[in-house]
Amino acid sequence: MKPLPFYEEVIRQDAEYYRSLGFSRQTNFGVWLGEDYEQAFGEPPIAAYARAIGK
Repeated sequence: MKPLPFYEEVIRQDAEYYRSLGFSRQTNFGVWLGEDYEQAFGEPPIAAYARAIGK
């Protein structure tokens, strides 16, 4: 298990790009982000991800 890097600006730019193509919804599937991940690396930045994609 490794930490999942979080690059908020990259996610924001990607979301803007997909919106410019006409996509109005985005979905992300996280796996292995349960209690073991949180204990090892801290809480995943779910709220920051939502802000980055504009939700």
